[in-house]
Amino acid sequence: MQKTATIFFLPLFLFTILTCSNFKNKKETSQEELELSKTEKKLSQRYPVYTSSDQGQSWLPLKLNLPKNTQVSFLKDFGNEILIATDNNGLFITTENQSNSLHISADLPDQKINALHVFGNQIYIGVYRQGIFLTENNGKNWTNLNKDLPNLRVQGILKNGDDLIVGTDIGIYKSTKGGAWETTFSDHQIVSLNKANGKIIAGASQGTILSNDEGNTWEWIHQDGAAHSTEIINEEIIIMNVSGDFFRSKDWGKTWDNIFYRLRGQSYIYDVVQSGTSRIFSNNYGIHRSENGGTNWNLIYPREDLAFFDLLIKDNIIYGGTRTWNEWRRRK
Repeated sequence: MQKTATIFFLPLFLFTILTCSNFKNKKETSQEELELSKTEKKLSQRYPVYTSSDQGQSWLPLKLNLPKNTQVSFLKDFGNEILIATDNNGLFITTENQSNSLHISADLPDQKINALHVFGNQIYIGVYRQGIFLTENNGKNWTNLNKDLPNLRVQGILKNGDDLIVGTDIGIYKSTKGGAWETTFSDHQIVSLNKANGKIIAGASQGTILSNDEGNTWEWIHQDGAAHSTEIINEEIIIMNVSGDFFRSKDWGKTWDNIFYRLRGQSYIYDVVQSGTSRIFSNNYGIHRSENGGTNWNLIYPREDLAFFDLLIKDNIIYGGTRTWNEWRRRK
């Protein structure tokens, strides 16, 4: 009897432990599922475009009836409206003073837009692996500009007077008045093109280059890592590297400051803009602001469930084009 009782007791004891353990695991799992559900809900409520009227301190969704899965690549000012180029749904233009939107790229060979440039009423776009296209009537008709273009992976576009300059995966090409494409820089991927004060800068896979003669010749002005993007703000060259490094030059590339900012691990800066007296940039941790010309930065809008991939200043309002981002789930 003693042995039988002991044998009966042990399974009951083990059953009790396992039951409690399973209940605990179920409780923990339920909590994890609850948190995941909250996350999924938060992500599902992402809007492709947000606006801020207080220098990036707070943001409100701009309800434009865009597809919910829209991943924004570029925002450009276009008269009273805004152009929205995306990574997956083509090109849109806002309508009715930015209260709605219209898809204007249905006739293009792909809906992944790699580059966007505006020159007056002309809209130039680089289409994924399909080259460069132009519309002069808000997307009703598109003109293919790819004749004899050596590389169709266009990443940057700049209209400069009669010249059209494009940056591709293998270099820079220039066409004057629609003429033949001329190679002006080769053997490097170009990711951005900017112009100010007669100078053109290009972000490249091995650094940043500058042209003082309308894009005919180029020289290296910075070779410390691969550029993700570049900007010219108040005659300062800004470089955002893939590594997360952030550089500034006030003398057109002769000397450089490596700008320090916190919260940069596993991330790089997507875009930087000047808004009044403030300078704003975005990365995977949210929106950062500087009140002293970009020397010191503070994270003013923590947001890790989405990324503000491109920023635009229009009529003293900051517009932020977003993409989904879930790195925050993995960060401990």
